Amino acid sequence: MFFEPTLDHTIIHMKIKCFNKSCDNVIDFSYSEDFSPRMVGECPKCGTEYSRKIHGLKDSEIISRTEQPVYR
Repeated sequence: MFFEPTLDHTIIHMKIKCFNKSCDNVIDFSYSEDFSPRMVGECPKCGTEYSRKIHGLKDSEIISRTEQPVYR
């Protein structure tokens, strides 16, 4: 008997511009779609600390966003 895979959840992969306007670094961030995460960290290039909710990001701050389905 063959069972079709069932979608369990989705992983979102994002590339986001550094929050310091004079820095050209790109921050990679991944999260599970089933909750509203907060990015917390420090830019390794300029040292700018950040703490932002993903849903509060502006479209101009997001370079790319891809979805990866995870099946069980």
